[in-house]
Amino acid sequence: MKRMIVASGAGFTLIEILVSLTIVSIAVLALGSFGISTMTSGQISRDRLTAVHLAEQVVEAWQSTDALPALDTGYCQTASAWTTATASTVAPCPTTGTVTTSTATCSPLTGEKISYSISSTESQVCGPLPAGGAAFAFFGTSSVMGATISNANPPRTKVVTVSWTRKGTTRSVYLTHLSRVQ
Repeated sequence: MKRMIVASGAGFTLIEILVSLTIVSIAVLALGSFGISTMTSGQISRDRLTAVHLAEQVVEAWQSTDALPALDTGYCQTASAWTTATASTVAPCPTTGTVTTSTATCSPLTGEKISYSISSTESQVCGPLPAGGAAFAFFGTSSVMGATISNANPPRTKVVTVSWTRKGTTRSVYLTHLSRVQ
């Protein structure tokens, strides 16, 4: 008598293997996508941190000397000189005040060597009149609609904007500082 050995049902079918490979490949693709997303957001964070640090350095130097710092001394590897323009203020503030805007570019000493555009704006603080009307006046000596605001040292607004472009997307950070003219 011959004995026949019949294989038991142990093992995987081809369909089970294909289904499990599909599930594993979807999981691997999701992890890869997550890794790329993490690297991209890390780069954006590094760029933003560099921009904030650069803006802080400009504001600190500007406040201590009341002049914009020379960017090529300790801030940037390569930098352009500041270019300055003065214009009249625009609504809602009266046009009796001026806004001074200075711009420069910088490639920081640390981090990736991308170009940051720096813009600094200084103007006298303007706000609504105390009478609660719709008119605005400068906080210095202003007379608008019969109301006078008098202040020997009117406050100034200093805004530093640092912008950069990476992969076709432009981003910016802003630092604002209020100060009194001495």
